[in-house]
Amino acid sequence: MTSAGPATTASNTASFLDHDKALACIHCGLCLSSCPTYLETGNENDSPRGRIHLMRAVQDGRLSLGDSVVRHVDLCLGCRACEAVCPSGVQYGQLLEGTRDHIGKHHERSPWQSFLRRVAIERVLPFPERMELALVPAQVLLEVALQAESARVFYLARATLAVPFGPDCAFPSEAKTERIRSADRVVGVSEYVARYFRQHAGIDAVHVPISLLEPEEWPAGGNQLLRDRKRSRPRG
Repeated sequence: MTSAGPATTASNTASFLDHDKALACIHCGLCLSSCPTYLETGNENDSPRGRIHLMRAVQDGRLSLGDSVVRHVDLCLGCRACEAVCPSGVQYGQLLEGTRDHIGKHHERSPWQSFLRRVAIERVLPFPERMELALVPAQVLLEVALQAESARVFYLARATLAVPFGPDCAFPSEAKTERIRSADRVVGVSEYVARYFRQHAGIDAVHVPISLLEPEEWPAGGNQLLRDRKRSRPRG
């Protein structure tokens, strides 16, 4: 695990982790199947145990606080799903918060990242009215695009909790369900999500792992594309 960035100094290796909490992780790997970023990227550095290893390496001065380390920490959603399955009771959320606070004080971000954080994240996203205004241009462009004769509408489902029907649904809605039915293709990020659509709404959903496809390969044929990709995978 290496990182590009400025040389480590006393200022960016100041203690920011609780030593005992950081050592509680035994690297058993039970958290891997619960971590959405690890499941998406397959990169050990994007897993809870991988990030804890990076955090400890930075605090111990074995790794500089460079762009690579910061990116792995930034990619964490902070969902803390790993805590629910951890047999050692690692308080990952507290370790993450301490590390992010340390990064904010000792890592210089690019002007674009600084703009996104200070304006978009801090001054737009928390306010529904501002968020609605910020999305107006995107909504206009979407309406224009949908008028094209060749336009096709895909519904990408990431979690069954946000789906407006079925037992996992948090907010049922017949109107939203009908809008999903009108899509040209429904794609689930996992086979469980796709099967959920088929079982509870009779919608012919297909599982195509978008993260493994190039944009020009995004599903235009649904099941046919899935079969083609399965045939192209090497057998081991």
